[in-house]
Amino acid sequence: MVSNPWPDNEKWTIIYGASFNPVHLGHLNLMKELAEQDWVKKLVLMPVGQHAFQKKLISGEDRLKMLALATKNIPKVVVSDWEIMKKTVSYTYETLLAYQIAHPEEKIAFILGSENLRDLEKWYRYEDLVTDFRTLIIERPQSEEQKLTEKYLEHYPLMRKWTLVADQDKQVSYGLVSSTKIRERVRKGESLVGWTTKEVANYIGRKKLYR
Repeated sequence: MVSNPWPDNEKWTIIYGASFNPVHLGHLNLMKELAEQDWVKKLVLMPVGQHAFQKKLISGEDRLKMLALATKNIPKVVVSDWEIMKKTVSYTYETLLAYQIAHPEEKIAFILGSENLRDLEKWYRYEDLVTDFRTLIIERPQSEEQKLTEKYLEHYPLMRKWTLVADQDKQVSYGLVSSTKIRERVRKGESLVGWTTKEVANYIGRKKLYR
């Protein structure tokens, strides 16, 4: 159990936005860690619709279905189709603002992987984003962005850092498992054991995705 990064005894709705193209064990280990925290009320998974940096994605429907399969036994998780149904470019600031307006009773914060700090200044209204909303920076063990993380923490008081620990039982190290590598393994016909769940791997095979 990790203490509340914002010591105000509030319970938080954590918004976890990502491509999830596809969801992998690194994503899932983070979700499980968050779900175990007393200060986390709800974990809202928000797969991106149209990526702001024009990354090529498979259909939102397939990504939503894989997320549902992978998270069915993780408590507190809610899979949202809001960005996918929006049909326009997804900007994190707009998504968080819309969620807060729709759920004024909830205290929200959003997850930001430390690797995203390198390009954060390119994000739409990035200063408003980290000034108006609480940000939980997820830092991988031995991350190359540690100095950059500290720089942002000094400048933005609503930011907090959470350093992840590798899951020794499953031998999954955060940062070693990625959606990009999964897609490469599919194209090469390699096994996805240890990369994503059996249900997601079977779905990818059945639908012939990433080939």
